[in-house]
Amino acid sequence: MSTLDDGQLLDLAGGPVATVGDAENVEPVTAADVETARQAAEQAEKAAAESERRAVLGKVGHGEAVSDREAARFARLRVALTQRKAERHSQAGRIRQLDAVGQEAVKHAALLKDLRDSTLTDLAAIEDLRKQISKRVRDWNGQLTELIARGAALNPEPLRPGSVPSPSSAHVYAGGTGATNAVLVVRNQVLTPIRHDHPDGEIAAIDSAHRETRQHHPAVRLIRGENGVVIPLGRDPGGHLQRKIDKGELHELSLAEKRAYWRGEH
Repeated sequence: MSTLDDGQLLDLAGGPVATVGDAENVEPVTAADVETARQAAEQAEKAAAESERRAVLGKVGHGEAVSDREAARFARLRVALTQRKAERHSQAGRIRQLDAVGQEAVKHAALLKDLRDSTLTDLAAIEDLRKQISKRVRDWNGQLTELIARGAALNPEPLRPGSVPSPSSAHVYAGGTGATNAVLVVRNQVLTPIRHDHPDGEIAAIDSAHRETRQHHPAVRLIRGENGVVIPLGRDPGGHLQRKIDKGELHELSLAEKRAYWRGEH
């Protein structure tokens, strides 16, 4: 017998490794062991070839040549067997590692209960915090609404241009209803209810509930249009508006006229 078939090699190696139980106590044979057996087979082949050469020359008896050739044959068989044992060891290692993964997965799955419980607790806490935020917003809006109602009941003068309250109303204006129209202006401070549906979220809604009016600056040029509405001159591409001013078709307010306009005088 010069070779061994797969079945014979498997039997000699220890049988198939198909289960976790099979993988226990499998002989550890590695690629290094296979390489060692391969090198030994190469050396045995060289020795057999040399013995045969010497036997042909009559320098040694043919029995030595036959013995060395047989040794080389068995060395080749050991390579095949070692290779099969290494494959068996690799398969056993694969099964053991998969079994370890499976056992860890079972333990990991058991953590889901604690994760679920802690998540429920946190979600409840988040809901409580959201309720607290909503209550604070409602309370603030409610107090602002009350202030607006008190101020509106005292009939403040209308806002002057630029949303400036009148001095004769203590620089206070209050009026409007609802989340979009209610407003309380104190000098240059403008307060409006906090919107619950602000597109940019709660913080942006809170920030937008308070702003300062744009302060009048003497350098701002104002013109009175053909319809009598006063507007800032702003950008004038090509100087079109300036030419109309020069021709007298548009009137640019003087500093005195601007101050009167800002005071609400017409």
